[in-house]
Amino acid sequence: MKLKKFLLPLTIAILLLAATCAATEERPTPAPTPAPAGPYAVRPEHPRIYLTAEKLADLRARAVPTNTRWTQLLAEADQSDGTPAAQALVYQITGQAAYCDRAISAALDALNDNYDYATKAGDLALIYDWCYDRLSAS
Repeated sequence: MKLKKFLLPLTIAILLLAATCAATEERPTPAPTPAPAGPYAVRPEHPRIYLTAEKLADLRARAVPTNTRWTQLLAEADQSDGTPAAQALVYQITGQAAYCDRAISAALDALNDNYDYATKAGDLALIYDWCYDRLSAS
């Protein structure tokens, strides 16, 4: 399975969900995240890529059957050939391990495919980050 096809749709889905959030209600501005301690400091918790605790809380609040963007993301994740990024994002929102397990399986399949590692790196990093707590040493 080619993993590079999912990054653009995922990014669009996240932006659309964020736009829906901004357009539907006024919320107080969250406190700014403290600056990293050094120029290359990385947050110790996962997920780190694109998502923060505040963004996840907002996405979880929007994950209702009446939100068409949520149902579109869920439909993509539920497809047999659904993108691993959509599956990992649904896992982050719902906590349902089956979504992440499918994304990890697809990522492992991609690693075994000797095609174009350079374009897979970002996709695999996203799955690694969003499904970090479902990974094992083996």
